[in-house]
Amino acid sequence: IAAVLGTMWQDTFPGLTVYAYGCPCVGPIDTYPTINDSIISVIAEGDPFSSLSLGHIADITNAISHLCVDTAFRNEILTW
Repeated sequence: IAAVLGTMWQDTFPGLTVYAYGCPCVGPIDTYPTINDSIISVIAEGDPFSSLSLGHIADITNAISHLCVDTAFRNEILTW
């Protein structure tokens, strides 16, 4: 939320700097807020949310839906 608000408010509040802890990617790689120099994202080693994207969530959703439908596949995963 901080990265999105910082991008929205950058013209209203000149010189605004936003510090976000574990901020996930919230935009395309070549547009704001991803390339905004006023957003400082602080991440810890091994933090999964710093690299989480909508594509990752779509993949996880797809995998979970397969687990819900295919009981043999679900059992194979759970007993592995």
